[in-house]
Amino acid sequence: MKKVIVKNNVIPKLKRFFPWVYRNELKKIPKNVKSGELISIFSSDGKFLGIGYINLNSVITVRVLSFNKEKIDIDFFKRRIVKALEKRNNLKNITNGYRIIHSEADFLPGLIVDFYDNYLSIQINTAGMENFRQEILSVLIDLIKPKGIYEKSDKKSREKEGLKTEEKTIYGSIPNEIIIYENNLRFVVDLTDSQKTGFYLDQRKNRMIVSNYSEGKILDLFSNSGGFGIYSYHKGADFVKFVDISPNAIKHLKRNCEINKIKKNYSIVKEDVFDFLKREEEKGEKYDLIIIDRSIFPCP
Repeated sequence: MKKVIVKNNVIPKLKRFFPWVYRNELKKIPKNVKSGELISIFSSDGKFLGIGYINLNSVITVRVLSFNKEKIDIDFFKRRIVKALEKRNNLKNITNGYRIIHSEADFLPGLIVDFYDNYLSIQINTAGMENFRQEILSVLIDLIKPKGIYEKSDKKSREKEGLKTEEKTIYGSIPNEIIIYENNLRFVVDLTDSQKTGFYLDQRKNRMIVSNYSEGKILDLFSNSGGFGIYSYHKGADFVKFVDISPNAIKHLKRNCEINKIKKNYSIVKEDVFDFLKREEEKGEKYDLIIIDRSIFPCP
């Protein structure tokens, strides 16, 4: 295995288990390294610091897989994935939709896996993880026995890594509609026609927190499939107005209202939020709670 030598100021970060090394933090890089190739990380005085993979196309040039001397093979990935699954066992009590693997947080940088009622959504976003694609899929299939796996790798991340991206079913079959439950509410997930990895699982706690303030008239802006507003409705809001411009979001929102038995005291507006707000201001409309959860704002 080839070696990289890091600058002295990087050593304290690595000893605190920081999993990235930037290009300008490398003192010596071996010749002819391939994108995603495994490398050992050493200090200038020859002390071992970790094992990771390297990609000279990326600003984050080295991503650490382990701070111990160990073989990176299918057994390594099995140990890591088993540990990640054990961490999420308690989530099964409140939902059948949750993130299994959180990339760097589970010491598997570049890998994200979500669980949706025994279907998996996966992102393999780095060259290093791409090199272990078959090992990762083999372990997931063996441990979880999913009905299907859908790849939703992040195109921008993979472009930075010098990789092409194709969104598709890579194992089993994927239905057009998966229904997950979350704190006694239900939501539709369409992996083939959704943002990110399928559903904003990371907002589960926030949806619950916001719903505790839901009294009177609620406005849910950038509502997407309606998570925040539906939580608020079921916590006792008098009326909920959902606003989103995406036809797909509106389609999923209507279905989510249906399966959660929301039949009255709500409205859905398909419009640009900023145009909508101008009109509301002109009309003098008032709301008791306004929820703004814009996932992506365009950058200049």
